[in-house]
Amino acid sequence: MSLLGFQSALAHFVRASAQASTTEASRDAQDGFDLDAMEREELARLKQSRGMQVTRRIRRSWCEGRAANAARLTLSALPLEERQRIVREWVDSGGGAGAFSTGEAEAFLAFIAARQADPSHALTLARFEWAVLRAARAMPTFQPPDPAILSEPQTHICVGSFAALVDFFAEPTRLLAAVENGEPLPSLAVERHRMLIAPGLPGLCRIARSNEAALWDRLAMPVTMAKLAADGCRRATIAAFVAVGAAAPWTAPHSCAPEEAGRAGDVAGFRAGAARA
Repeated sequence: MSLLGFQSALAHFVRASAQASTTEASRDAQDGFDLDAMEREELARLKQSRGMQVTRRIRRSWCEGRAANAARLTLSALPLEERQRIVREWVDSGGGAGAFSTGEAEAFLAFIAARQADPSHALTLARFEWAVLRAARAMPTFQPPDPAILSEPQTHICVGSFAALVDFFAEPTRLLAAVENGEPLPSLAVERHRMLIAPGLPGLCRIARSNEAALWDRLAMPVTMAKLAADGCRRATIAAFVAVGAAAPWTAPHSCAPEEAGRAGDVAGFRAGAARA
């Protein structure tokens, strides 16, 4: 067996879930590689060593720390025990192993959201944090399209691929301040505060106006400018939406495909779709 193969088997053991016992992790590693009897014996000895156990614990601590930092806002809103449990489950599933990329952070937030009640402040914050990460990722290269395209009656408009409208069930600044300061979260309200997130907005987000929220809902699927005008949507509102990336002319693959348009920025479908982003 090559040195590389032996090292790969050893690395497999280090990466094994903390839920697996040393014996189980060792057996899994040996079963996955072509080891002769001497190599198996040496690998078993190394895996039982104190140094290897410390290495596994350190690696897991790094993974958990990276995960916690990637979703700091959302996790801060959860009770400590639930926060620790979710991070453990994420790391057990293989998360937190890389230098935490934006894409993995988005997937972790989707993982958290799938475990929250709907509605709840934790779910709102997971959706908000996820949407802000996506908008921030798009911001450096975002360029609004030529507004002249909106003069064409048959131009289709859809929600922006890196935009979202998130429903808060408390006044957003009050909720965010409570999380930041470690204070009790406000009660869930019946009234929704709708937060618009888009790559062209200053600060990436702001409260949506009522006409903007109505337009967002109208763009669940691509709609022509002619149809929007017939429905009473003002061109100025559409143009402002397009200018910040909250909406976009449908020109696949540059914005979103027709069947995906209603889901690309729709955080109501967050639980099912966020991780694939």
